[in-house]
Amino acid sequence: MRQGLDPKRSVLYTLSDGKVVSISLDETTDLSAVRVKVTTTVGSGASASQLFLHWGVCLRSTTEWAVPIPEIIPPGSEVINGAVRTPFSPVGAVAGGGGTSSRQTVVIDFGPAAEVPLGFQFVLYQKDDGTGADKWVRPGINNFFFPIKTVISDLQMAEVRQALVDRLPAVNMKFELPQHQCSLDVFIWTQDDRAEVEVLTNVGFDVLLHWGCVETDDKTDRWTMPEPRLRPVDTVENPPTPRGGGSVQTLLHRGVHGGGTYAVQSVRLVMPYSISPRQMAFVLKSRHSNEWVKYLGGDFLVPIPYSKVWQQRLRDVREAQDKSKQQPMVHQFRQRKGNLVQLRLERKAKEQDMIFFRTYQVRDSMSVGDGPSSGVIGEVDVVAYDDSHHSVKVQVIASVEGANQPIPLTFHWGVCLTRRSREWALPKREYWPEDTTAVSSMACETRLRTDPSSGLQTVNLELPKGVSEEKREAEVFGLWFVFREANGPRWFKDGQRCDFFIKTRRDTPQEVWRGRLQPLVDKILRAELQRPAWSIVQRYSLCQELLDDDSLSKADIDVWAWIYVWFKFASLRVLDCQRGGSTTHPKTLAAAGNQLSLTLCHFWRSSVKNRPIIRMILAMLGRGSVSSGQRIEHDLYQIIHRPGRPQSHSQFLDQWLKKVTHNPTPDDLLICKGLLAYLKSGQVSDYWGTLEDGGLTRASIGTPEHPMEVDPCFSCFDAPAPGGRSSTGSTPPGTPGGSHHSPGGVASHSKRRERDELVKDFEEYLKVLKAVHDPTDLRTAVAYARNSLTMELEEALDEILNYPGACDNSQFLRVSTARLLIYPILRHCTDIHVVRDFMFLDIALDSLQQNIIQELAQQENDPVCVSLYCRMEQLGHLLSSLMNLHPWYEEICAVHADWNAIALYHAELINQARQPHTHHAADVNINNAKRGGHPNPSAPQVGPSLVAPMLVATPVPKTSFNEPPKAMLASPPSEASGGAGNSVGAADDNPVESALCLKSVCDRIHRCVGKLMDLCEENFHDKATFLGQHVGADGSTTECFVEDMVRNSVLFSVSQVLQRVEPFLREIAHLPPWQLVSTVERVEGELVLVDRLTSVEDRIFEVPTILVCNAASGEEEIPEGLVGVLVRHGSEGPDLLSHLAVRARNLRILFATCFEKQITERLQIYNGQWVRVTVKRDGSDLFIKACPRVENPELTPEGTPPELTRPTGDASAATSSDAALGRHQPHHAPPPTGEPLNLSMAPASGAPWVVLARDFDAHNVGQKCLNLQRMASVGVNSVQIPQSLALPFGTFERTLLYHKNEGILESLTRVLKDLSHSSQLASPPPAPTGPPTLAPGLSTADVGATGNVATPPTARDSPLNRQLEEARQLVMRLVAPPELMQEFRQAVQDTSCKRLGALFMSSESRAWECIKKVWASMFSLRPWLAIHRARLSYADLSLAILAQEVVPPDYAFIIHTCNPFPQQDASNDELYAEIVVGLGEALTANLSFPGRALSFRVNKSAGAEPQCLSFPSKSVGLLGRPSIIFRADPNAQKLEGVIGQGMFGSYVTDEAKRVRLEYRGVRLVNDKQWRVQLMKNIAKIGLDIEEAMGGPQDIEGLIKSNQIIIVQTRPQAGVSR
Repeated sequence: MRQGLDPKRSVLYTLSDGKVVSISLDETTDLSAVRVKVTTTVGSGASASQLFLHWGVCLRSTTEWAVPIPEIIPPGSEVINGAVRTPFSPVGAVAGGGGTSSRQTVVIDFGPAAEVPLGFQFVLYQKDDGTGADKWVRPGINNFFFPIKTVISDLQMAEVRQALVDRLPAVNMKFELPQHQCSLDVFIWTQDDRAEVEVLTNVGFDVLLHWGCVETDDKTDRWTMPEPRLRPVDTVENPPTPRGGGSVQTLLHRGVHGGGTYAVQSVRLVMPYSISPRQMAFVLKSRHSNEWVKYLGGDFLVPIPYSKVWQQRLRDVREAQDKSKQQPMVHQFRQRKGNLVQLRLERKAKEQDMIFFRTYQVRDSMSVGDGPSSGVIGEVDVVAYDDSHHSVKVQVIASVEGANQPIPLTFHWGVCLTRRSREWALPKREYWPEDTTAVSSMACETRLRTDPSSGLQTVNLELPKGVSEEKREAEVFGLWFVFREANGPRWFKDGQRCDFFIKTRRDTPQEVWRGRLQPLVDKILRAELQRPAWSIVQRYSLCQELLDDDSLSKADIDVWAWIYVWFKFASLRVLDCQRGGSTTHPKTLAAAGNQLSLTLCHFWRSSVKNRPIIRMILAMLGRGSVSSGQRIEHDLYQIIHRPGRPQSHSQFLDQWLKKVTHNPTPDDLLICKGLLAYLKSGQVSDYWGTLEDGGLTRASIGTPEHPMEVDPCFSCFDAPAPGGRSSTGSTPPGTPGGSHHSPGGVASHSKRRERDELVKDFEEYLKVLKAVHDPTDLRTAVAYARNSLTMELEEALDEILNYPGACDNSQFLRVSTARLLIYPILRHCTDIHVVRDFMFLDIALDSLQQNIIQELAQQENDPVCVSLYCRMEQLGHLLSSLMNLHPWYEEICAVHADWNAIALYHAELINQARQPHTHHAADVNINNAKRGGHPNPSAPQVGPSLVAPMLVATPVPKTSFNEPPKAMLASPPSEASGGAGNSVGAADDNPVESALCLKSVCDRIHRCVGKLMDLCEENFHDKATFLGQHVGADGSTTECFVEDMVRNSVLFSVSQVLQRVEPFLREIAHLPPWQLVSTVERVEGELVLVDRLTSVEDRIFEVPTILVCNAASGEEEIPEGLVGVLVRHGSEGPDLLSHLAVRARNLRILFATCFEKQITERLQIYNGQWVRVTVKRDGSDLFIKACPRVENPELTPEGTPPELTRPTGDASAATSSDAALGRHQPHHAPPPTGEPLNLSMAPASGAPWVVLARDFDAHNVGQKCLNLQRMASVGVNSVQIPQSLALPFGTFERTLLYHKNEGILESLTRVLKDLSHSSQLASPPPAPTGPPTLAPGLSTADVGATGNVATPPTARDSPLNRQLEEARQLVMRLVAPPELMQEFRQAVQDTSCKRLGALFMSSESRAWECIKKVWASMFSLRPWLAIHRARLSYADLSLAILAQEVVPPDYAFIIHTCNPFPQQDASNDELYAEIVVGLGEALTANLSFPGRALSFRVNKSAGAEPQCLSFPSKSVGLLGRPSIIFRADPNAQKLEGVIGQGMFGSYVTDEAKRVRLEYRGVRLVNDKQWRVQLMKNIAKIGLDIEEAMGGPQDIEGLIKSNQIIIVQTRPQAGVSR
């Protein structure tokens, strides 16, 4: 049975047999005639026998059943056995998904609204339909019930409230009173000279307004008797109370607002401002009993606002009074103020020596009021500056006025010894100025002197400063001070009522935040470090103040990152919860938390991109329930003083009561849990053990004002109980509360009963504490959100709560289902209170979900928990959570879409292939039952029919991805799969390819996790390090800050499941044995075998070392000197987000885990040897071999072995040959000689500026052009070649000689001469090892040549780079010779270049810019390094430029006709190829387009079938448009082996568009038959070209509408011809 209640209109019951019973007000209802309609809906398969309503009314209570008066009994009814039986009338049929349902109804007219009963209840009666018995239908064990009076009352209240809101009140306060099932509203309208207050409520009994006046803004001030003119009619005066004050009672009247609104009682008060109070306080009292209506157990407090007219009148009066009082002193005051300003201006000249300067407001500590200017009576300037090498001078200048004259002051001061010290210390006597006396062990006093010329009071101090940086921390860090009235009792503090502070030590660069938001950081640090009195409430208030500050952009992620780091340190107890005697009431703490949580939820709705951080902040706060906050103190007091309870335990509980009364903190949760552990076991050690597990010790549990130092010792224990938890030093023997006091077993039945009562009381008290402090408690979160839950979500949550201890996959699916139902509510809800309830509900479910994942990770022997399909389900649900937490991250949305469409389908194929006769979903239920689970038929089943739709139910946000061309998409079922109709193409019974497809999606998820981890590192690490240094956090806390943050998020759960999915996929797909955690292309060093990484983490290796260990937990530090870490056992490898993995990636250290035992056993033969470890560029495999030892590790071998050169033209291919094996890689090549430019290479006048493809030869173009010409001449069948032409050698030099470029030629010659000179004086900078940075629109692997190489900062800022940049800028200023452009226009008119001509005519200016960019790329760092190392100069280099038509492809591919990655047991007679979606630049620039292509190999023998090696996993593709690409084609005579692939730039006239790829609609992935045929066609083309060109080839090509186009071919590097 399921009941849903709309409190305004209807009640709905859904019964287990399919009947639906609806009770609602009829559409014709008004206040003169209330009609209730009962409707039943019965399914088509149900019995059609007569149905009756068996009913009665409730007159005085909801449990009463009485026969109604005859006037309201419907016709055709009969009274039987004290009840009315009314037949239902059919109203028609309703069509539904399961057939046709019949509906029947009964309408009861209860008469006027004022006469309706409290409610009515009923059951359904069904006559004998042939079964032999009548049938009674009720919802469970209770009757159906409809609260008529409550519904009518709510409707009337809403009607009256809306009418009053339409009158635009100045104040509208609404109070919900659930204990009385009603509400109370206060409306205030302001007139010029008075306020009109109306109080109305719909409470169910007649009430009196019991009210009084509060004359101040203090909420705790006592009531006073209202003036007679404030009292309306029907008001009586109450006798005064013994404590003074007074109150009156006023009768509330019904029906004042007309229309028969009898349920609403109201009263109106008129308050003239001349006698009105600041606040009105009241409660409601029953007119006929002693029942009272209060708000949250206290008074209703309503501030009385003033009108603008009255406020201006008050300001005028005050100004006139102040002017009359201060007129005699105004001149002197202005003079002193002017003197203070003059001193500030003079001090500006000394700013270079200034350590500290600040102007404080001075506030009278005896003043009343919280306003920003309340009690402020002056200002004080404080300054500290360097006077010499050995001293710091401090000057204090005060201007304090009061009572028409300056107030003589005494300087009360002490020293602050360290940055974190907030305690005062008595300064040494040598620091004291004259007229100084010690007044305590912590402070002294100095009389301020009045300067006769300025009238200002001053004091000067001279303090020694540290003689060295090492001793600074031991010297004085600053001064604390306040002022005392010299001849009076008053004390003066700063404007925040805190002590004044002067810093006397200059900050080091590391101690000052130089980044953005420095004011915000300063506010946080000043509050946390300098305020002597501090509490959690003040921290919440400061955060609220920062969030209300309009100068801080809430769209700025750094604002939220700072707040998160701040609150994270607070939750780790690095920051103080309370100090300096500050007290906080539980109610105040709860109210502050309540307000801050609402504010955070408001910004969560408005700032989508910052939602994950705001959510994490909210998860550290707690709900801040005001009602529960009031109960924290009250309930504990009731437990202590319960009648009949012995007081032998009062010392412990009394200390705790004092703590929660004056300093409630989240630590109270741990105290309560520890106390329950003690009560259940009888062992004091269990109490302290629970506290220690939560990070609390005996020293930190309390405060100096309210210590918690005694052990719990209750009278219900009198002898030590067996067992219990051992204490870890918390209670030393011989101390109070030590082992000889440990209580033990229960001695008698009465004591056992006492113990049970205490356990019950504290378990209830724990719920109260959780409501305020614990955001992860699920039951509390469900209770608060219960009224806003949908029917489906409530059922899901109830199922979760029914199995509280379950940690199996079924429980995981229940939690995931509930979270999926929450996300749409959060996205669309506008009520901020409901948003908060659902946020805390999702936080609690997220915590439970992560706990389940961690528990499942331990169940490695359970075949159900570790099955591939089970892991795939878990990963899919976690992806849904990740996508909803980061809706702005397009990559997650794309992966999630692919997962729903592809992953589960292939997981099911693998499951069927491995277990062909097993029905997976049924087995899960059986196995759950065997494990003690709950095979609930209504629970989510583990199977594709239920899980896949559930994942699809979460919508995927729109991204920037545009659908690819039609040829890329899967064909309809009739074409692609023979009518199979599968959502992912033709059915594939090959588990290997399914595993490869799943691996590609998992790789993409892996990158998502890594990217989000990098974002966390970028946004939080520096801030945590900086703040941690200032607040005294230990190094391990700041070092592991980001790791700890990520481990508490869904990212950690995703990485855990990925880690366990990996072995499945590798085993099925026969994947390479290595998983790369941190990828470095090549390292060399001595290989050392160890058991565990922990055994050597404190060592320093003097030579580059590659460590092979059996296990690494992920918590270790990386020893100095390591260049690589290899873990021998995949099951013992670290998590992807572990501390070790993060450090390895940051330090660029190779880190890999092996999954094959045979390989790890063979590693033993390399122990102690010098080895080289190389990694495939795409991270798919790793190779190890012995090599000669490098005696000087800083010198790296020149050249790259053939087997290490990736034959795909990777942009970074050239860097691998020059990359250092260690951290540094200097090269010492002889300097080049010769002229910087060889202008003799310029052709004579009359030579062509442009050559057509048929005229290419070795004298005018390079190898790229020649290979294209040769391929065209041999005529490979069915191959198209793009149209092309070239700018021959010497065109650049010839352009420089053009008369308009003479100045550029002179400047370029000068720069290159300087470049040549500088190269002779110093070695070149380290070769770039990082990825090249793509400029927008670059569409080639040769992007690294643009000069945007990711080099170390020292290299980027070096003179060499600046000279190269100047050379590039000069080239970009070249003017095109008219002859060049004219010949280009003529050339493209040739019949062989018609398409190229059309493109050139529409982009002539862009074409010239591309030509200049290619020439400018000669002067990038990589070409310069290559030329310099080869002992050549730019005079030896000349470029031709190949201009080629760009065909927008569906796919691009690269072929290596000789497989560069052959299997160990295979011959080299294989072809290898890779295919990507869109342009081929995504293939060759793997660092800019991470991920794998679809790769395959095929034996060159006839009829061999291609073998797929990987499926595509690239996140971004390039969708091209018709354009021209200009490629560099260097001279090859002198530069053979010097200029590598990708050394120069290639540029297109119209940039390609980067799109986010979703493979669910890509035919290459979904249509196996088409994919296999495409691979065969590509292989055939490759073999034909190899045969035509006479040797192994490296081929680049495109696929456009199933037509293959060859872009270029060249001899394959590293392969013998």
